[in-house]
Amino acid sequence: ATLQEFFAAFHLQRLPEKEQVEFWKLHLMNPTFSIVLRFFAGLTGLSSRELVKQLTKPQIGLFKKFLSLFTTTLPSECDLSNPQLLFLFHALYESQNRQLTRDIVKHLNNSIKFRIFLSPFDEIVVSDCLSQCNH
Repeated sequence: ATLQEFFAAFHLQRLPEKEQVEFWKLHLMNPTFSIVLRFFAGLTGLSSRELVKQLTKPQIGLFKKFLSLFTTTLPSECDLSNPQLLFLFHALYESQNRQLTRDIVKHLNNSIKFRIFLSPFDEIVVSDCLSQCNH
């Protein structure tokens, strides 16, 4: 993580909610912004009512676009070509928004495969998010 990514997240969290939503509509799936998303989640707790509404709205939500949420379940595999599930776990961990984490992880498959190397911190993040899951 760099100062540039932190300041990008800091700038984003100071924008009006509508502009935040528009930014994430354009960049949520872009791996280049994964660290910015983590900082943003930590700074805001993903508590913006409008942003969370856009993230979780069943018909056009950003996470639906991001991870096909609400169609069946979240992806059950994460690899170098599709690391979004790990990005999501990091954002939820940084937000410390337990209710949002529970709302999202309840859509997880019973079996998740990570076909990438997980750092010890990645393992902490995944474990923390999974601890909010009921299955």
